Amino acid sequence: FDLESGRFVAADSAAEITRRFWENDGIEAERRMNYLKHE
Repeated sequence: FDLESGRFVAADSAAEITRRFWENDGIEAERRMNYLKHE
């Protein structure tokens, strides 16, 4: 997860599937950002 852009970065082609799923969800990036800022 790239904090500056708020986007997921896939490490390999298998992770690309999950990245697309999370970005299509629309709210997953916001959840991760909140978690990382408050952890």
